[in-house]
Amino acid sequence: AATRDLAAIVLPDHVHAFHPGVVPGLAKHLDSLPWVASVEELRLLPPAKLELRLRTHRPLAQLGEDQGALVAAGGALVPRVYGAHPERLPRLLGVPAGANQAQCLQVGVQVLQALGPLVAQVEAVDLSNLGGQRDSLQSEIVLRLVGGLLVDWGRPEPIAAEGPESLGAPRRDPADKRGDLEAFLAGFPQVGSVERVSLRFDEVTYTLRTSSPSDPISRR
Repeated sequence: AATRDLAAIVLPDHVHAFHPGVVPGLAKHLDSLPWVASVEELRLLPPAKLELRLRTHRPLAQLGEDQGALVAAGGALVPRVYGAHPERLPRLLGVPAGANQAQCLQVGVQVLQALGPLVAQVEAVDLSNLGGQRDSLQSEIVLRLVGGLLVDWGRPEPIAAEGPESLGAPRRDPADKRGDLEAFLAGFPQVGSVERVSLRFDEVTYTLRTSSPSDPISRR
């Protein structure tokens, strides 16, 4: 699809390297393509060569449950046709339309980037409780890993003075959360029997899959 976009660019029949409008015009056109993040360099070289260097968007996630757009760094949306194997990317769920969409997408991308290699195990990031809009007592971000394990990631922003996550404690660093999750997945011998893991506090807790409700078991 990107190759077709480039092939469709209409160039003047006769132009030289010092033409006052062709380079800015081409740069503006290239910058408008949905898969282009920025135009790094654009030059006309004799006798008839166009040299360009582009920085492209790198899709990190899919938007929604259906065949939605792809989400790149910074929360930029890219049409699905520009993605290679988009079905392999994790999904961002619970993203609202309208004014809050861009901020929500950016939060989802930041979480995926913070996960590092663990992102390969993520099927979805549920952002429907962002800002505590559904339940202020529950995790604002929930990951769903391959196999169905749910991970309560916590809040994306610094902890406020109110609410159950504050308790006077500093915000947990995303790198610490990732480390805890890596250690849990590697060190728990029966991870398939775990239904949910919480990384919201320094002490990692988890809940086993059982036929009847049970209290979470703490684990550091």
